[in-house]
Amino acid sequence: WRMRDAGLSVMILDRTDSQAASRVAAGLITPILGKRLKRSGDWQELWPVAEEFYRQLEQRLGCPLLQIRPAARWFQSADERELFERQCRNGAYDGLNVESVPSGKAGPIGACHGGFTMEPAGRLDVTVYLERSRAEFCRQECIRQVEVDDADVVLSLTGGVELPRLGLSARWLILCTGAWGAQSLWMNGVRFCPCQGEILRLRHPQLDLDGTQHHRKWLCPLGDGTSLAGSTYEWERLDLQTTSAGRQEILAGLAPILPEQHEVIEHHAAIRPTTVDTWPAIGVHPTYPQIACLNGLGTRGVLQAPAAAQLLLNHLVKGELIRPDWSVSRWG
Repeated sequence: WRMRDAGLSVMILDRTDSQAASRVAAGLITPILGKRLKRSGDWQELWPVAEEFYRQLEQRLGCPLLQIRPAARWFQSADERELFERQCRNGAYDGLNVESVPSGKAGPIGACHGGFTMEPAGRLDVTVYLERSRAEFCRQECIRQVEVDDADVVLSLTGGVELPRLGLSARWLILCTGAWGAQSLWMNGVRFCPCQGEILRLRHPQLDLDGTQHHRKWLCPLGDGTSLAGSTYEWERLDLQTTSAGRQEILAGLAPILPEQHEVIEHHAAIRPTTVDTWPAIGVHPTYPQIACLNGLGTRGVLQAPAAAQLLLNHLVKGELIRPDWSVSRWG
């Protein structure tokens, strides 16, 4: 989208992997994350860019994509509550709308230590985003369903790239290959650290919650009597198989939230394209600048992707520097 908006001619080469992380992701946008209750990195910079991008795309595609609702985080211990209160005193959440929920007033959540609500937060409907974007790209005849590997790429003497098998030539080839990026020889300097994760979809007609609920795991109501629930993290077993252990881990983590009557109606696994330092990997090959990379978006891709794409575009077209902590050059 960013490149087409800049007036560039684009051809998307997509192998249409139904188990790609982007096709399984819940699309959550959460400002406060992790065991240490830290504000999501660069939230104040990234959130306005992401919100503007998705709102503009809603107008172009004629459908809702971004749902903004407060999210709730429920403490697991008195120590966790104390950590939250200390973060508040230190100004860690300045600029966010954060409200404490006292102990014993956790509503439908069985969390005796209370918690807090945070906004803005929400969810991108990733499935609709991908489907409607693809339909528009098909209408514009700028997408092809095909798998490309390193052997297909020929560096042009004029400084561009050619893909003879596909009859294509271009000024740049941008690799957005997700978790499989680690297998590309063009970007073997990027220190990927893929992470497998499992996610469930549950049916529970009696549960009435507004916004994503975070406890040991998270539960995201979809408004139709079902919710997405997740997720697991596995760095050793990098396959696409769902497991009973993963299912039980998610359900056990949500035990204080879920009613007795609930049904698992979907169970998916995918591999997140994360890096060793969890930041995106964007930039160009150190020797062949016609080969570029936009990858490593991991668990915060919905928040980071609009800014990352704009940074890469500005680097390619205007020669602007990419922020060092996101650049592929940070690994030498």
